[in-house]
Amino acid sequence: MGVGERHADVYAADSRCELVSICDLNPEKLESVGQKYNSSVLTTDARDILTNSSIDLVSIASFDNFHYEQILLAIENDKHIFVEKPLCLHDSEFEQISMSLKDKPNIKISSNLVLRTAPHFLKVKEKIDSGYFGKLYYFEGDYNYGRIQKIISSWRGQISFYSVTHGGAIHLIDLILWLSQEKITEAIAVGNKISTADSEFKYPDMVTALLKFSNGMTAKIAANFGCMMPHHHGLSVFGSKASYIKSFATEKYYTSRDSTLMPEEFTYEEKFRKDDILKSFVSSIIEGSEPLVSLSDVFNAMSVSLAIERSLKSLNWEKVSYLNH
Repeated sequence: MGVGERHADVYAADSRCELVSICDLNPEKLESVGQKYNSSVLTTDARDILTNSSIDLVSIASFDNFHYEQILLAIENDKHIFVEKPLCLHDSEFEQISMSLKDKPNIKISSNLVLRTAPHFLKVKEKIDSGYFGKLYYFEGDYNYGRIQKIISSWRGQISFYSVTHGGAIHLIDLILWLSQEKITEAIAVGNKISTADSEFKYPDMVTALLKFSNGMTAKIAANFGCMMPHHHGLSVFGSKASYIKSFATEKYYTSRDSTLMPEEFTYEEKFRKDDILKSFVSSIIEGSEPLVSLSDVFNAMSVSLAIERSLKSLNWEKVSYLNH
């Protein structure tokens, strides 16, 4: 009931939904949040929700290492699933989730891949689709976390495995897949933990990956969790006719190589319509409409993220193994 509280708010405000139950491991946190939802059952055991036959849809916003088992139990009990990223942590878990879904083809899954709801990225998407950029050939995406205490002092540093790619850069992976509408075929990655060297955090806090696409495009994606700057998402798009550069709070569109014709610089507040993704998922269940983030979107981003993790260990190019759904 950290970010999960936001999910509960969406359900409680939607007349098509009844918020049946909420769960948190911390009884005090559970009681505090539960006071907002007088008619909801409170529990510290996720199984009470995941096995409840009267529940149609569950939101999983637990620590990353719980997602896999909770997703499998939800699938076993015929529940639609909205899960905070990442879907899971390891290739074996990903394959098992895929196998379980094949036996339950009517179950829908979505995730909080929210960057595609940001107004400035929606504008980039419109320009790409209109041909403004010409032929795309290169992307750069940077997940600059700027919240180092959250990996040093929180559950992220205490669980058996934490991935800054799965937990952060996956947002940029999804964004670039969505913008380009092309498939990433291979990844190679390097990482370090210089920023957290004196802490108990055991995993790389900085990961950089190079990516190859099926159509010849390339990309670089970085998860920079130790950066000395506020949280933000950097994006660069390069095409044969135009380029786009977004940094902390500014963005520029370039249509000339002439340094005397510098583009106008736009400033903005980075906002995402996070609730829209969950609302659209509810609509997809009730009305059969297409959600903003589909199961295929979730699986495709996870496939790339897992290839990056494999490359961190092998130090070689790793093929992206897509599991079709």
